[in-house]
Amino acid sequence: MKIALSSESSIDLTKELSKKFNISTIPFSIIIGGHCFNDETGITDKIFDYVNILKELPKTSAVNVEQYKTHFTNLLKTNDIVLHVAISSTLSSAYNNAVTASLELEQGKVFVVDSKSASCGIAIMLIEAKKMIENNLGIEDIIIKLNDLKQKIAISFVANNLEYLKRGGRCSKLQYIGANLLKIKPEIVYEKGEAIPAKKFLGLFSGIIKPYFKDVFTRYNNPDLENIFIVYTTAENKDIAYLQNNLKLMGFKNIYTLQVGGTISSHIGPKAIGLIFLQK
Repeated sequence: MKIALSSESSIDLTKELSKKFNISTIPFSIIIGGHCFNDETGITDKIFDYVNILKELPKTSAVNVEQYKTHFTNLLKTNDIVLHVAISSTLSSAYNNAVTASLELEQGKVFVVDSKSASCGIAIMLIEAKKMIENNLGIEDIIIKLNDLKQKIAISFVANNLEYLKRGGRCSKLQYIGANLLKIKPEIVYEKGEAIPAKKFLGLFSGIIKPYFKDVFTRYNNPDLENIFIVYTTAENKDIAYLQNNLKLMGFKNIYTLQVGGTISSHIGPKAIGLIFLQK
């Protein structure tokens, strides 16, 4: 039985990695200044350019039911089943829309899983699903294992621009004013499908990568060393190099460095960097 793996563009994989892991994606929409863009590789820098010119923050639009139906139908032309792992239902209406679309197609053909995750946390789940398929697990067993696996995804990032987080409800106006005055850079972690504030770092963004790295692996101290994603909206090469070098020293086998797409960038803003991996 041939199973297609699917998610939204908010999975943040490059086209090359999507092809490597055989994952099909469907794009969110990014709206700014009356312009509507498909979320795709390379759109992030364009979004921030528009923000600088228009002085307006972007909005995101989830995939609708009809778009999902078309996406699933196309995948079923060459596959027996579609396994779609959606961005967390607490962050978007995408999951509910995907479920509705699946119910309007032939029963038992499309299975939708709420990742309770975002960005490359979803990618990790689908990479693991690919292994399960190669080991000839049935779809029901795969879904059971994925629902267990999503509890073990570690997602953390540190952000510089609190305006985006304030608009997204991740910090209050009072916190926003105080943080800006004190030059606080907040760490945000995703746990149980929710983005929540964690540690607060003081000072310039360029000076917090080392303490941030230490905090991540104090908080998540039992990582699976097979795959890790360094994700960023915009970042200094030296900060990325610091993370890459230290992750190699820790023994991570596959270190993927990716600029996140428009959906995630629209909510956390420029100059943000993070780590996503699986815990044992």
